[in-house]
Amino acid sequence: MKCIYCNVENDLTSSDIISYALTGAKLTKSFVCKQHNQYTNDTYEKKFIAGLDFYRNMLGLTTRDGKPIQYTADLTIGDLEIHDVKISDRQALYSPKDVVVGRDEQGKKVILAPQQRLEKFKNANYEIIDISDAMIHKTMSSDSFTNNEALHSIGKIAYEWYCYIHCIEEYIENKYEEIVSYILNNENREDIVTIVNDGRHYTPIDYCSEIGTNSFYEYDDSDGYRYVVFDLWNTIAYKVRICKSDLAAKIKYSKPVIALYQYRIDGSSRETIFAICQGDFNTELHLSTLNIKKLTLEEWSVFVKRLEKLGSTFILTLRSMFPKVRNIEANLSKFENGQIELAHLLDFEDSTTIGIIQVLNILYENRTSYNFSESFSKNIQNIFALNDTTLAMNQEQKRNFLLELKQLNQEGILIDYMKNGISIFYQIYQNEQEKNEDLL
Repeated sequence: MKCIYCNVENDLTSSDIISYALTGAKLTKSFVCKQHNQYTNDTYEKKFIAGLDFYRNMLGLTTRDGKPIQYTADLTIGDLEIHDVKISDRQALYSPKDVVVGRDEQGKKVILAPQQRLEKFKNANYEIIDISDAMIHKTMSSDSFTNNEALHSIGKIAYEWYCYIHCIEEYIENKYEEIVSYILNNENREDIVTIVNDGRHYTPIDYCSEIGTNSFYEYDDSDGYRYVVFDLWNTIAYKVRICKSDLAAKIKYSKPVIALYQYRIDGSSRETIFAICQGDFNTELHLSTLNIKKLTLEEWSVFVKRLEKLGSTFILTLRSMFPKVRNIEANLSKFENGQIELAHLLDFEDSTTIGIIQVLNILYENRTSYNFSESFSKNIQNIFALNDTTLAMNQEQKRNFLLELKQLNQEGILIDYMKNGISIFYQIYQNEQEKNEDLL
């Protein structure tokens, strides 16, 4: 095996083809030398990933040691505007273990903390404010997805994935010189990595891909090149030019059916069939793309709507739900013993936590119709009338359910309500584990 960038045979190291920071599904191979692995990581990927911290947090991704990802945002608390506040989750704001620091409109430092903590600051002027209605603001800038670090990171991911899929274990200069030169020489080119704005991609990908899923496929374009399409989190798709097509002549597609590789946020992966939609099946395939340097606000607004789904949609799989249910169960025990208040139990109104509690209740209410011979995902689709295993909760639905939970607490039945949901989940989880063991 040789380095796929330079053909060095020694000092090879494991490359994260898709960075752990972007997915729960680990995909690695030792086919990149230490020098070029470090170069791509330090030059592009670290900066690219840092720019995505807000979105990674929305997806529920964590640091390697399992901690929530911090991001910078602005806060509105009544008439007070605080900028550049670094937070990780709602608990970090409402029940911080440390102070929360930001800046006011004049650029002066502002510190948020419990009163007893602020009293320890000598000669500090402070006022007591109610943060129960604090609003977090974050501008979804296109720069995080279109800057130099982003495009070159995407190019690196696509090239290494292509080599991984095709078991390419060396650098073939006359074939991959262009894409490798783009990556290693930090070239400023507009034709290697572009953003897909073609409904023929997004219509079928939305049908077969869940939010947070990283999807890949390759195809031969009518321009004579082979491309890898990388759809990041089912939000923004990039088209990466890899090499000249191996086909001697252009193909007329009667119905382009392509292998789609998916790496999910819950750590699972799969290969499925992907059919690119076309108005005329007799034309050559060409996915249209945007001029990134001339990206308009109107064009970007389409992707903003897709990115917004990251915060209002969560995946209903046993693997993704299990750690969250365990956390809810632990907090419920503390709540029952009087160690924490209702706000802490509800994770300070975190959308995912609230959504999971609602799902647990619906599973309990439908426990008699749950078919234990079917998979969890199949039952979820039947019970919730979904096409896949993702569920969205808008702000109004969340607000109404929160009122319902608070009412149950006042009536003294919230604890049993939540215990019932947790109990049926563990019953389902155990059943699924036993079925998997039977297959071994």
